[in-house]
Amino acid sequence: GVGVGGGSLVYANTLVKPPDEFFNNPSWSGFKDWKKELEPYYDMAHFMLGRTQYEELNYEDDILREVAKDFGQANTFEPVHVGVYFGDKEKEVDTYFNGLGPKRKGCTECAGCMVGCRENAKN
Repeated sequence: GVGVGGGSLVYANTLVKPPDEFFNNPSWSGFKDWKKELEPYYDMAHFMLGRTQYEELNYEDDILREVAKDFGQANTFEPVHVGVYFGDKEKEVDTYFNGLGPKRKGCTECAGCMVGCRENAKN
């Protein structure tokens, strides 16, 4: 799946790697191995943005999973990778750049991601 327009994916800080079908699309045929070319940059961005898998599934996620199943797409439902710090919610720390990066506090799951993070948990 894709996010229409992509803005909501950015605001929610999702870090999704395109599936193989994306790179196998004929529109990329002019590149020798587009997936291989981009791989180190995905890895670098994921490190710099503190990519982690969000595991806290809730009632709404259960509904989405059921809808995907009803449409024969159960295999497409999975927890998303995000650039969010889920550590200590009280103490500000720089967990990624040995004190040279921005300080972060752990995500409080307030759902304010789409308009900015009040807790400074987004990487």
